[in-house]
Amino acid sequence: MKLWIRSQKGLLLKTVTQLHVHFKFDEGIYLIMDEADYVLGEYESNERALEVLDEIQGILIDYSQMSRVVYQMPEE
Repeated sequence: MKLWIRSQKGLLLKTVTQLHVHFKFDEGIYLIMDEADYVLGEYESNERALEVLDEIQGILIDYSQMSRVVYQMPEE
């Protein structure tokens, strides 16, 4: 299954195979990044970034029988 994600600012729509949370210490923000380290979303707390990853995981589970899924990164 391909997961398509539209970036938080709406400027990019791409397929992803891996996501991770990265803490940007100098700015105090948590970034959700793909396997190429492209920033897909910025969040004020680790908890919120993990909630977004949980939501994406739920979508993957719910739509596992489909060939493609598009997820829009939330603003906050």
